[in-house]
Amino acid sequence: MAKKDVKPMSVWYEYDWHYRGAEALYCVNLTYDGREDDLFPVLVSVTCKGGRRGLSDGEYARYERLRDKLIKLTKIQYVGLIETHDAVTFFFYAESHDVSEIIDKVIRHIMDKVSYDCRMDKAHEFYKSILIPDAAKMFTEQNRLHLRVFEKNGDCMYALRKINYHMAFPSESARLLFEEEARLSGFAIGEASYVPEQDCPHGVLVIKMSKLIKADIDEQTTRLIGIAQKYGGRLDFWDCVLIPKRHRL
Repeated sequence: MAKKDVKPMSVWYEYDWHYRGAEALYCVNLTYDGREDDLFPVLVSVTCKGGRRGLSDGEYARYERLRDKLIKLTKIQYVGLIETHDAVTFFFYAESHDVSEIIDKVIRHIMDKVSYDCRMDKAHEFYKSILIPDAAKMFTEQNRLHLRVFEKNGDCMYALRKINYHMAFPSESARLLFEEEARLSGFAIGEASYVPEQDCPHGVLVIKMSKLIKADIDEQTTRLIGIAQKYGGRLDFWDCVLIPKRHRL
């Protein structure tokens, strides 16, 4: 989507998450990750709404042209977008609130569908905390790629099976504390392991019965990563058996 419309030197990353209670696609410009001081101080968000049935491809293309027009007419820095079923919001950083004068002129004829907001964000907290993906958000893209392999190999994605989550921790005590909390969160605890040459040598298998539905897998990896981080641990990967679809004779 937005990847093909940005400058060649930009580095973009897409991932699934949620936004204001709805499932959403995030696309963030990673060019400023670690270089936030290069960003202007005023955060500008431009929200473009879809019709009754949601945001159509035609509407999305029109809003992309609107975004490109704003970039051309102003000095704003385009840092990302969040797309839900009903709308897409583009995010920029501007030198000052004066940019609102140009935005007003550009969206004047479609103010029933497009709105915007300008607010001071000198610390660029929105970019760093909301747009830039943390470990849990990054893992959702790994989930997408992993699930795609199962689908391409003919897996019955809606079949219930054991999902094995491979966790790693810096110490045995950290692993034990994690296990207790993970068990209370609905996960079964499997076999523990110890590999001294690894940076997090204390491993454990965590098991959950689940279908290979991305929203379900994302929810589980996000929950496990959140618990593991409390104890200095991480989720390395997950695996499961492939259950082929049944073919009628």
